[in-house]
Amino acid sequence: MSTSQVHSSPQASVSGSLWELVERVAGSPEFERSVRLRGFLLYVCERALQNRSNEITEQQIGIHVFGRPSNYNSGDDNIVRVQARLLRWKLDEYFAGAGALEPVTIAIPKGTYVPVFEPRVQKTPPVLASPVDAGPRPLFGVTPANLVLIVLVVILSAACAWLLAGRRTLAAVTRAATPFGTVWNSFLGDNRHTVVVSPDETLGLLEIATQQVIPLNTYLASDFQEQARAMSQKSGLDAIVPNFVAKDLASTAVAVDVSMIAAMPRAPSATLDVRSARVLNINELSNGSAILIGVATNNPWIQLFDKRLNFGFSWDRNHKNYCINRHPKPGEKAEYDSAPANGFRTVYSGVAWLPSLRGRGDVLLVLGAGPGNKMAAEFITNEKLSGAFLARLKSESKRSVVPYFEVVLRTTVFKTESATTQVEAYRILPSEMSPDEASALTH
Repeated sequence: MSTSQVHSSPQASVSGSLWELVERVAGSPEFERSVRLRGFLLYVCERALQNRSNEITEQQIGIHVFGRPSNYNSGDDNIVRVQARLLRWKLDEYFAGAGALEPVTIAIPKGTYVPVFEPRVQKTPPVLASPVDAGPRPLFGVTPANLVLIVLVVILSAACAWLLAGRRTLAAVTRAATPFGTVWNSFLGDNRHTVVVSPDETLGLLEIATQQVIPLNTYLASDFQEQARAMSQKSGLDAIVPNFVAKDLASTAVAVDVSMIAAMPRAPSATLDVRSARVLNINELSNGSAILIGVATNNPWIQLFDKRLNFGFSWDRNHKNYCINRHPKPGEKAEYDSAPANGFRTVYSGVAWLPSLRGRGDVLLVLGAGPGNKMAAEFITNEKLSGAFLARLKSESKRSVVPYFEVVLRTTVFKTESATTQVEAYRILPSEMSPDEASALTH
C-alpha cells in the first residue's frame, strides 16, 4: 500500500482542530519536498487521533508508510528510525518558524513514534513593530518581523527543566574502560558535579541587532543590564518586545542538547546542574567540571577557552554557523562555511574536551548554532557515532587514555533526506593548562 493510498483520504473520525493542525504542518514548505516524511507524519497523527496508538509501531510504519513487506525485519532495516529523526527535526523547524504562532505543537518524543499534541504557553504576547517604512532597517539580513518570529520560538529557561531528570545507575558509559567512557567519566562518574551552561539567546539576538560582539568582561560588568537596555532601545528591539533584555531566553534546540546529556547513564553520586549563561559564577568553571553549549557570541563563557583552541565557531553576517581554522594543515580549509549548494545543506559544528580553568575538572564544549549544535551534541553523546574517533585519538597520541581534543564536524543533508555527520578536522590538545594561561583566564 503506498503512502498516497494510506493518507490521501483520512477516515471520517479524524477531524477537528488537531487534524487541521496536522494538515497545515504536512502542507508546509518543511514537508512539501518529502513525500515519505509527510506520509510518516500523517500516518502516526491519524492513528493517534483515532485512538489507535497500538498501530503506531516501527513495523507498521515500515509497512504502511515506506512500502516494506509485511514480514520485513526492522532490526536489519532501519528506515523508520532514520526517518523518525528527520521528522523530529522537521517538526522543530516548523514550530520554530512558520508555525511559531500555532497554539498547539506536535512532537514525537524519542523512544516512541506516538505523536504528542501540546498547548503552547505564551506568557507575553508579542508587540508588533511599526510599519516597515518607520521601523529599524534589516540587520544581518534579519528584519524586525523575523526577529519577532525568532523571539516567539524561544522558551524561557527550557534547559532548566532537565534538572528534574532522574539519576540512573552507573553503566558502561561512565566506566573508563572505553574511550567513550573515559570522556564521560569526567562528567558523570563517581562524585562528579558538572554544571551544564546553556546559551543566553537574548544576548545572541542583541548582538545580531546591534552588529557587535559583546565580550565576557562587558557581559559580567555590574552595569551590563543598563548597557544592554540602551543597545536594545537604540537597535529597535524594544519596539518589538518591550524590556527585551530582561528576557532569559533559551532555544528549543538547546533543550534537546541538554536532554541528550541528562538522559545518559551516570553514577548515583554524580549530579548535573543546568544553568543559563547569565547566572553562572566563574568559580563554578574553576573548581569543577562543566559542559558549555553554543558559540562564543551567545555563550560568552566559551571565550575563556576559545584562545586555547585552533577552531573558532561563530555566526556570519547571514546568521549562519561557520568555523575558522586558525592554523590550517595541508588539505584543510581556512574557513568552514555552513551554506546550501546544489541541493545539499552543509552544517559545521564542533566538540572540544579540555581541562578546566584551574585543572580541578574538565570542560566539554558543544559548539555550534541551531541544527549544527544538535548534531554536535548527538555525536558526543552517542558512542556509535564518536567511539571510533575517540579510539583513533587514543591510538595516535600513544597515550593510555583518550587525550584532550577538539574536532570539527560536517553534517550534510540532501533536501529532507538522511543526514550524515563526519569528522572534518581535529587537533589533540595539551594535557594541562600552563600556569600563565590559567592566571590570564581567571583574572
